[in-house]
Amino acid sequence: MSPIDRPIFIVGMPRSGSTALHRVMAEHPALATTTHLTRKAPTCYPALKLMALFVRDHKPGEAGTMWDTFVTGDTDILRASDVTLASRRYYTTAVANVLRLYDRPRFISKCPRNGMRMDFLRAIFPDALFIHLVRDGRAVCRSVLERRQRAGNPRRWWDVKPEGWRDWEKAEPVASVAHQWRAVVRYVREVGLALPADQFLELRYEDFTRDPVAFLDRTAAFCGLDWSEEARRAASCSIEDRNDKWEKAFTADEVATLNAVMDDELRCYGYR
Repeated sequence: MSPIDRPIFIVGMPRSGSTALHRVMAEHPALATTTHLTRKAPTCYPALKLMALFVRDHKPGEAGTMWDTFVTGDTDILRASDVTLASRRYYTTAVANVLRLYDRPRFISKCPRNGMRMDFLRAIFPDALFIHLVRDGRAVCRSVLERRQRAGNPRRWWDVKPEGWRDWEKAEPVASVAHQWRAVVRYVREVGLALPADQFLELRYEDFTRDPVAFLDRTAAFCGLDWSEEARRAASCSIEDRNDKWEKAFTADEVATLNAVMDDELRCYGYR
């Protein structure tokens, strides 16, 4: 099995723009990513090769069930000490299969829950790169609450489970999601800043939407990639700012709750 060179993991709180970033970066000719096909049999290359003859759905996919395979606790957290021979073999094989299937030299993945597993992933892939995409927590909360509502229950916890989520699940929905955003962003930042500086990059969604070209140039430099002019132009046309909805969606009391719970992190990233 050939060495896996600097795999890239996009992490952070869900609804922070990571899907858009993943979609744009997956267009890079050097990058292969998990798709709706590869998630079906991540460690069985003959099955992937056979399915590729008949399945045309190669859109970038989160492959959340693949990344959740070795989670056994009540949270989404996995640490370096949780790595086993089986998990190491599983993920190196899965990533190598993606690279082989799409004939690309580098791998990229987007799964927000992997923000809870950076030490785990780095123990498997020592030169892994992590991109933490942060978005105004109030906009994220509105989007997550909308997602909960579409699922039929605004009180039901959705996606990343940091430590403490069971207690926050009992809170009113606005406060519950605010605690989730704060905990996820804080955890990713604390773990990320403890990594070597050349393996962790923190970026803001708002900078992505304001100037996609400059944003992608910075991202590419961190990843050791180059973007063509065509790719830059395509990116600048495909990204739109969706931060204008939260102020109309929340009451004054709800905004006060959001600001109170998330105050430190909002100020840290320049949102207040």
